[in-house]
Amino acid sequence: MFSVIIPTYNRLNTLLECLEGLENLEGAPGIFEVIVVDMGSTDGTWQRLLDLRYRYSLEMLRVDHGGACRARNGGADRAKGEWLVFTGDDVVPEHDWLKKATEHIEFHPELDLLEGLIVDRASRRPLRRFEGGRIPSFPPLNLFVKKTAFERLGGFNQSFDDPELHLQFRGDADLGMRLLDAGGKVALASDVLVLRDGNFTTPGDLFRQMRLHIFDALLYRCHPFRFRQIIEVKNLFGLPVRRLQHIISLVYGTAFAWCLTALLGGRLYEAFSALLAAAVCGLLFRYKYQGLRALQIYRVPETLGFLAAPLVYLWSVVHGAVRYRAPGVLFP
Repeated sequence: MFSVIIPTYNRLNTLLECLEGLENLEGAPGIFEVIVVDMGSTDGTWQRLLDLRYRYSLEMLRVDHGGACRARNGGADRAKGEWLVFTGDDVVPEHDWLKKATEHIEFHPELDLLEGLIVDRASRRPLRRFEGGRIPSFPPLNLFVKKTAFERLGGFNQSFDDPELHLQFRGDADLGMRLLDAGGKVALASDVLVLRDGNFTTPGDLFRQMRLHIFDALLYRCHPFRFRQIIEVKNLFGLPVRRLQHIISLVYGTAFAWCLTALLGGRLYEAFSALLAAAVCGLLFRYKYQGLRALQIYRVPETLGFLAAPLVYLWSVVHGAVRYRAPGVLFP
């Protein structure tokens, strides 16, 4: 039996879509339960869920203080299933989601963790671009963890929640890395799908995502080897590249500063060259988050947001290095 755990905060409309998607899954509803953990929503989520009835068992839990790691741990404490399934309030499962996961788990009974794929709802392409497809990334929107293994690890590390900043990130990667260190068995499943709308169409969403990289330093401090092995390695057009986003941001920042300096000095050809280098880096950075939508530079709010995003990313990494005393995270 699966226990599907969904933390939520002020996303009632997308949460209802997710719950409806679970209602329409193939197979008997008795093979799974759903636990929604409300993190203090103010949009009427709790009251609305009280009125809902589905074929599957729906349990509600309220965690008013803390972040997603604490919410997921709270859901896991209530779970009755052999497998914990962590997903999000802004995704919709494919109709055969649990059916495909069951096939993988039954074929590989030694597994402790199964990682599915997150795809764009419109294009059906993976949202995690530059991932090689062979390296786990432990996304909390499509993650199956055997409950016994989860309990041995002590659940999610709540240090990756920051209630004061209202941020949380990398707790999923920390859990996966601790599982690997303990000798756990992990597999990737490209046919176990959840659907999500494309990301970062507003500057606010984009800057919030960049700020999350403050937790890179904490993850590096906890798992320096695994960080280099898993988080750093990306796939650029079939070639493995280390710390791709970091390098792109550094080159972008350097080129941007070079362009301004050259303009002030009246060196227009030099300024144009620097601007061209910054533009290429900016386009690559945007492609990571938006795919081919990155070419639509006429979307002015998005384009302006992505002009600043690499600098916000760099500031967040530096902030994290100082805060968590992990200067090694600054260097590729």
